[in-house]
Amino acid sequence: MGVEERRVVIGREVAAGVVLIVVAEFLGAALSTGHAGDALLVAVACGLAAALATDWVSWVCVGVLAAVILVAFASYRFGTSSWPYTPIIGFAVMTGAGFRTLRRLESMRE
Repeated sequence: MGVEERRVVIGREVAAGVVLIVVAEFLGAALSTGHAGDALLVAVACGLAAALATDWVSWVCVGVLAAVILVAFASYRFGTSSWPYTPIIGFAVMTGAGFRTLRRLESMRE
């Protein structure tokens, strides 16, 4: 894969991950889940995006953007900071990336 193709793939994966995160935030707002519920929904979306990503740059970017989006949405909705809830996003990203790695190793073994 060339450099230009890799950039396109990373851009598409980051865009898809951000869409998942924004949908999770809107779902949290619709369900009135509160800080912890919003963080959990964003973490699930972020872990899914990391599990489906093909490049490490994609899941790192999605994780950082997920934390920023969570803090921005929550500070607007609740008037308080959501930074204490951001470690769950890092955990979800690492779990999704680990799942992706295990899936890739299993396919190599077959």
